[in-house]
Amino acid sequence: MRRSIRVFLLAVSCLTGAGTAFAAGEKEAKTARTKTGTVIKCAPEANAEVKSATEAAGLLKKGMVLQISPGTYTNDVLAINTDGVIIEGEPGKFCSIRLSIHSKGCVVRNIWLPSLSHVNDLTVVDSIINYYEIDTSSKADVLLDNCCFRNINVNYYNKKLLFNNCTICSFEDGMDLYGGAITVNKSIVYSLDTAFKIGSWDRVKLTIGESLIFGKSSLGADTSQKNVALDVKGFKNICNFTKKGNILTAKPLFESDIAEELAADGTRACGTTTTVIRRAGSCGIASISSYSSEDNLKNFILKPDSPGKKEDYGAFLSEAGFPIPRDAK
Repeated sequence: MRRSIRVFLLAVSCLTGAGTAFAAGEKEAKTARTKTGTVIKCAPEANAEVKSATEAAGLLKKGMVLQISPGTYTNDVLAINTDGVIIEGEPGKFCSIRLSIHSKGCVVRNIWLPSLSHVNDLTVVDSIINYYEIDTSSKADVLLDNCCFRNINVNYYNKKLLFNNCTICSFEDGMDLYGGAITVNKSIVYSLDTAFKIGSWDRVKLTIGESLIFGKSSLGADTSQKNVALDVKGFKNICNFTKKGNILTAKPLFESDIAEELAADGTRACGTTTTVIRRAGSCGIASISSYSSEDNLKNFILKPDSPGKKEDYGAFLSEAGFPIPRDAK
């Protein structure tokens, strides 16, 4: 009897903890969407009214907003070194800036980027990040809310990384995780290879709440491929895993499935590049990050009869397929 009570209390404690984390994430996301500040604008062609991206970044002070216009930038790598700034774009429009954030407490919102890397605290909402990477950091506190991705790479991490209402749709591994505490909630992870690739050299703490997880090869595997998760229970063999709710493992149905873009001979062109890929799972960062056609957004839109649709998993999208706040549609 006492054992049953202890088990019940433990289960309640776990569910309560998960609910608290998700609720906190929603509050942070709302704050990120409504923050305002002095605006600095940048564009591919600077003029009297707008700065170049590098010049604008150099003028930033804490609390300011950097508005990045869509288009192709000659110098497409932009470093942000100012704490507490907001970086935003034009919803549904691709911007070739590869954003590298070295400062703390920044917000990224309403933007479509080829890549985003950072090392410190960050909140990202209502955006498409083709290739996302968090580099060496043991104290970062990260929220990714209502976003779409092509690939996730967590090099090292040890505090909180919350994916809430996100959609990952990848030619390659959906998430490459090499350490730290990662929580996935109300999200979709779809991969033509492995949904979660776990670095065998460092144990990962992975919590999955109500979500849809599908990998054509497997749900998860370590980098050696010796330990593979073919079902949800198999995650216990590759990482420190906690289940927090109903996890669907059926294949999601999108308006345009990335698998259908493969040629009959197994070759494919990734994104807008002309590079032809000879085998599945070998797109590479360069071609994933250049995936910029508006037609590609259909890869994120669930069909009405898709698994996960009625459960409301994944990012909330406009009719064109760009993430928008739920009260904006």
